[in-house]
Amino acid sequence: MSVSESKNFSRDELKCSFSGECEIEEDALNRLQALRDEWDKPIKLSSAYRAAQHPRERTKPNGPGYHHGKNGNGGQAFDCLIAGEDVVPFIALAIKHGFKGIGVCQSPKTEWNQRFIHIDTRDKYACWSY
Repeated sequence: MSVSESKNFSRDELKCSFSGECEIEEDALNRLQALRDEWDKPIKLSSAYRAAQHPRERTKPNGPGYHHGKNGNGGQAFDCLIAGEDVVPFIALAIKHGFKGIGVCQSPKTEWNQRFIHIDTRDKYACWSY
């Protein structure tokens, strides 16, 4: 089942910036909200749902939208703008709340020009850097 908002995350924050679609998995959003409740401070998202036609999704080796979008197990990923001393406690809390995919981008010199932590609810643990 997909949902499009929660107590602290609006549809506008969660929707695809390219198409406006918003099909977040209910379990993933519930985990994100529980993480936010325990984090006890705002979590700004740089990306959540992405449609298959989103420019970033079209270039992925596993095909469009494997975790962010509809292909495979899409609608289960969030890119959170977290940096500095918050990174390690945020990752620990994300794992506690069932996020098994952790991607770390802490260099502002990437193509995105921002620091973020990717979290998703895949079945097996995976960690990578951008």
